[in-house]
Amino acid sequence: MLIRIKQLIDWFNDEPKNKAQPTLSVKTPAGFCAPWTAEQLKQDDLIKDKLRVLKRSGLALPYEVWDEFVVDTVIRFAMCCQDLPASESYHHATPRGLLLHSLDVAIYAMRIRRNYILPPNTVPEDVIHKEIVWVYGVFLCALLHDVGKVLDMEIELFVGEEKTPVRWTPALGTITQPYRFRYHQERHYSQHQHSGLMWLTPLLGENPMAAITSDRQLYHEISAYLSGHAGSDSVIGQILMQADAASVAQNLGADKAGINQAAEKARGASGSLAGQLRLTLTHLLQSGAFPLNKKGAEGFVEGEHLFLMSKPIAERLRVSLLERGINNVPSDNSRLFNELQQHQLIRANDDEMAIWKCEVFLRAFDWRQTFTFVCVHWPSIWPEGDLPSIDGSITPVSDTTDVLQQDQGDGVSLGQQTAISSLGEDFKSSNSQVDLAATITTQPEGLEQESQISSFSMDLMSFMPGMEANKTEPAISASLIESDEIEIAQDALNTMNHSESDGVMNEALSLDLSIMSQKFDARSTSPEALGHAFYQWVDAVLKGGVQPVNRQGALFHRLEQGMFVVSPGAFHHFIAERCLFAQANTYGLVQQGLQPLGKHQLRADGRSVHKALIKESDKSLNGFLFAVQPEWADLYPINPHVYLECE
Repeated sequence: MLIRIKQLIDWFNDEPKNKAQPTLSVKTPAGFCAPWTAEQLKQDDLIKDKLRVLKRSGLALPYEVWDEFVVDTVIRFAMCCQDLPASESYHHATPRGLLLHSLDVAIYAMRIRRNYILPPNTVPEDVIHKEIVWVYGVFLCALLHDVGKVLDMEIELFVGEEKTPVRWTPALGTITQPYRFRYHQERHYSQHQHSGLMWLTPLLGENPMAAITSDRQLYHEISAYLSGHAGSDSVIGQILMQADAASVAQNLGADKAGINQAAEKARGASGSLAGQLRLTLTHLLQSGAFPLNKKGAEGFVEGEHLFLMSKPIAERLRVSLLERGINNVPSDNSRLFNELQQHQLIRANDDEMAIWKCEVFLRAFDWRQTFTFVCVHWPSIWPEGDLPSIDGSITPVSDTTDVLQQDQGDGVSLGQQTAISSLGEDFKSSNSQVDLAATITTQPEGLEQESQISSFSMDLMSFMPGMEANKTEPAISASLIESDEIEIAQDALNTMNHSESDGVMNEALSLDLSIMSQKFDARSTSPEALGHAFYQWVDAVLKGGVQPVNRQGALFHRLEQGMFVVSPGAFHHFIAERCLFAQANTYGLVQQGLQPLGKHQLRADGRSVHKALIKESDKSLNGFLFAVQPEWADLYPINPHVYLECE
């Protein structure tokens, strides 16, 4: 009884305090999120901590205006963001992700801005008076750089049990009612880059707005950035590009060194041609500049591969870069494609060339047409994108004579292009058409291509110190392996029959012979089966000696840590020799199936692809690293000229 009385007294004593707390006008139903109130946000430990770090990072406003200029702005911003994520499946894809990402970008921006003079191109005596308001402008742009992403979502407010939820828009102000959201399936992914300016006035009070509009140059920079029209020389844009990259890297698990590297890479991307090509390609893709997957389209999507018509994409890239004042763009398409391929912005075909010739089939129109393309792995360019695949098929065409003459080589013959492709990725990026033409001589019909490859390879050995061509045992070309591989293996088997260890070796080589003759239907074979077949092919190739090892342009190099198998060259050779009806994504399926086998060694960061360097050269190789089998060790010594890059 006494307990009940005490509870009743406590209830009466607590009632006034409960009434003073902010309450929702309606109860939060299932499936809806309860909104944060302004008072709750002011008391939130996370926001308090971020504001503390902001002040220490360099947002050094006088304490008299701190609450009005910073705290109130952050609270209004948080009431608009609520628990919304920054992306659907990429970085900060968690509750409050948009708020946390925006505050982190602001913090990093305050640190990075110390490397810049604000305002730019200003005499020192004026910098002293104007810097403080410019720093505040950078903070506002950082806070609002992604706020337009709320328009990527359909947000509904709960207004009562008997009423239909009301769709929220920015015109309704901050979110104060229970809400739910979902991403628009047809959203424009780049729209948020142009939507920040509309949020500036609702979020700022009278005095902060007066401060930034008092400096016309600053307000112009803020308006240009938040509306998506900032130039490549915008100091605010350069600062926030680095800050955004740092925040994303932090959320994806990078350590301090990785975060700094991400920011540094973003800074370099703003100036280099490779970085400008990536940014321009991303912008064109996000803005919907390419009609896709229909008659008259400039591109077609199949899985993670986007095939863009070669000439239109070259012209679009060139025009876009020139419009932004970047004048070091190659005027020749072959050089432009070489630049794109060298920086892995486009993917090579089976012949290690930039240009693909493919037949496109649209099922809805029963329509077929053949085009020349460049192939882009679009998720690496646009991670947050969602491009639907074509309703039909994209099939590479093997006859590329006209493609090479039209798009790839100005005055370079098909035989010359074949010679280049046979030397592998490393030399191709530095080829010279003049030197190449000088090395090609007239040969009897039928032997011309093989002789070109062999003699050209001999001349190029001088590019890699210590690695000389073996003139007595020339490497077997890839084209010959496909047609005569069984005979080669059988000859090796007959030779082994006369050796001292013929019992063991005969059994092993007989197994290799059966593996070398196997074919797989790429349309129906599982990735696991393809991955297992690839490893068996590697083992058989190395034991049979049908591919060069430890030589210029070779697909295999024995290192101290294991057998280095060059990617994507080795995978393309396997697909060409073993896979029937291969498609553009077959290469990815083979690598996908190889992962669970555990045959290859991973890097320290868990990735599969290692980088190998060539001594006394600026060239490098990418590839998988496999444990050396005893038979491989007996046949191939360690290559002293190739070594793994330190991780």
